[in-house]
Formats: sequence, C-alpha cells, structure tokens
Amino acid sequence: MKTPIFFLIACLGLAILPNMAPNATHQQLTAQIAAQITATPLRSPTPTVTLTPTLTLTPSLAPTFIATSVPNFISAESALWTPPAPVNRVSGNFLFGRPFAFQHNTYWSREYSYGSTKRGQLQVHHGLDFSNPSGVAVLAVADGVVYYAGPDVGRMFGPRPDFYGILVVIEHPYMYSTGQKIYTLYGHLRQEAVYTGQAVKAGQVIGYVGATGVALGPHLHLEVRVGDPESYDATRNPELWLTPYEGNGVVAGVVRDIYGNKLPGVQLELQAPGNNHLTFSYSGTRVNGDNRLGENFVFADISSGYYYLIVKGADGGLAHRQLLYVWPGQVTFVEVFLMP
Repeated sequence: MKTPIFFLIACLGLAILPNMAPNATHQQLTAQIAAQITATPLRSPTPTVTLTPTLTLTPSLAPTFIATSVPNFISAESALWTPPAPVNRVSGNFLFGRPFAFQHNTYWSREYSYGSTKRGQLQVHHGLDFSNPSGVAVLAVADGVVYYAGPDVGRMFGPRPDFYGILVVIEHPYMYSTGQKIYTLYGHLRQEAVYTGQAVKAGQVIGYVGATGVALGPHLHLEVRVGDPESYDATRNPELWLTPYEGNGVVAGVVRDIYGNKLPGVQLELQAPGNNHLTFSYSGTRVNGDNRLGENFVFADISSGYYYLIVKGADGGLAHRQLLYVWPGQVTFVEVFLMP
C-alpha cells in the first residue's frame, strides 16, 4: 500500500529543536525546548466574536502550508528540521466549571467522548459521561435559571422519550456568537434537586447521580446546547467549554480530505514521553463543531508542553505526524489534510 501523502496547515512560527537525552521526561523535554526557542512576539489576533457578558474570543487561524518530515525528538533522534514555535492558539469558550466537587471524579470518559461511537459499539455521543457512584451530588457548572427539571417521558429532549430519564436543563446568562442562548443539560439523574424557573449559582447542587433513562450504569451525562434547549441536534462539544485545570490546555482541529470534506471516525493521538492521549474525529451528522473553529476533534485538559499529533489511516498505519505545543489555558488549533 502506498504511503499516504498529507498536507499540514498550521499557523506556526519557527524555532530550533535541540537534541534531547533519550531518558528525559516530558516536563524536561518541554523545558529544554522552550529554553531554545527564540522569543518572538506573537501576532495579536483581531477580536471577531464576543460571548456576552464579558468573554471575547480572539481566533488567529490564517494557515501556512508545510509539507516536510518532523524529527522524532521523543526517541532522541537528531534534529533535522526546525520545529514550530507555537503561535496558533485561540482563547477558549471556558465559561463552565466541573459538575462535581473535587473529592469525586471530575473527568469524563475519554473512550466515549463527544461525537464518538466507542469504536462503533454505541451510538454517536452528544455529550460527556462522568462516572460517579449513585447519589453523588451533581453541581451547576455556572450561574443560570432552570429551564426544566424532571423526567423526559412526556417532554422529549433526546431522540426518544425517557432517553435521559430524570434531567435538569439550565439556561445561562451568555450569548453564543450567533446571538443564541447557551444551555447545559444534566441527564440520567436519580433525582433532581431544583425546580423549573429556579435561579441557581455555579456549584449549587441541582441533582444526584443515577442511571435513569438509557444508561448502562450510574453516571452523569453532560451536554452543552445552543439555541434550542430541547433539540438533540443543538449540541456543541463541552470539552471546549469546561475550564481546564491549571497548567492544562486544549487541542482542537479538523481532519479533511483533499477536497475539504471533514473525515469522520479518524483515530488521532497526542504522544509525549509518559503522556499519551487518544480520540476520534466526530462521527455522524447530528453533532456540531464550534461556529468559529469548525473542529471535528478535541483533546481537552492536556498538560501543557510539546506533543506529536499522530493521525492513523483506515488500515491503522501512520497517515500523518506533526509537532505541536499545548498552551496552558488556551486552545491550540490544527488543521490536517489527508490524501488517499
């Protein structure tokens, strides 16, 4: 089989990649790389989108074609190519906190993230799943007003009645770039702790973990919806809305074919010494990318530093590899074109 040809689009400046010791840790590698990068003022992006009342998004997505091999600093090979200085970063929609107190699990299932099918085992996922024991308190991720609280038997919020079981939907005091309202949905609750029309504060208990509706076990299903809180097709990826922990950032991007079509179900990995992450590009047509980014994959809450982005082909082989930097508290955006 022929080796796939790729074109990489990335808004990246240049810096020199030093030789690395074979046994260096990810943190040491990042520190050594950063120490060698010539400080270059970053371009100031022009604000184009404002989420009211206070959040201003400042994308900087002008692409530059690069078609070359990347040295494998992870295995300490000689630096044969000048690595990019990480400038392709944008501020995120980080309006929301975690739906659980810190003594509980505050991370979602990475193997069944937004837009994925768990390798074809399940239907396309419209949110994130947080596993916690039944009865654990679920918290509002931001201030708002309860749009609905109760069962979804007589009032549908999913593809069929009783899909989410007992749920809470909160309308938040923010507007999307399109001028639409923003909502969060909390599904499969054992019991709600608020009522429709009630004002709530960030961190307030709104319900308790359960397994009502279509659920394989106790967990919280969290969604972000834009515009229509009762539409199953109005979701956005919550990974772009949950504030990363200190020192962590987000990688978002899009995988396309040579005609510009988004490719579904593509396996992607972020690799660094002792710090690897896996995701898949969005499947199906009923999940949505962010209006300004148009992404079809996300790695969220990733430790800052240098990583290789690995894209797998349909046969499981390497289709693309590039070096990138994860900025703490921000979104690193990448765009990949694959050719058969």
